[in-house]
Amino acid sequence: MIACPTWNFGIPPSLKTWIDYVVRAGKTFNYVGAGVEGLAKGKKAILVLASGGVFTEGPWKSWGFRGAVSAPDLGFIGIEDVQSVRAEGMNIPLLAIHAVPNGKKAVEALVI
Repeated sequence: MIACPTWNFGIPPSLKTWIDYVVRAGKTFNYVGAGVEGLAKGKKAILVLASGGVFTEGPWKSWGFRGAVSAPDLGFIGIEDVQSVRAEGMNIPLLAIHAVPNGKKAVEALVI
């Protein structure tokens, strides 16, 4: 597992670097015919995401692509079972007090 904050509505360079180290031909995927075959089939991933705002609903939902950034990379290498845990609203005073407890509930609800 890797935990990284977002950077100006995108992923930080450290997470991009980690993805580049993991997504490697011959290691985690192979070229097959005109496509690719992921070599990490049968594996599971849990994305742990925290944000200052709320991006799963409401007016900022269209900005909630962070969880989707890693899922395609994981699918490319064969990991199709991807679950997410979110602690949202960390910088919104009325929501911040609930952000971590809501994240904890999401962890408890994971199917492992």
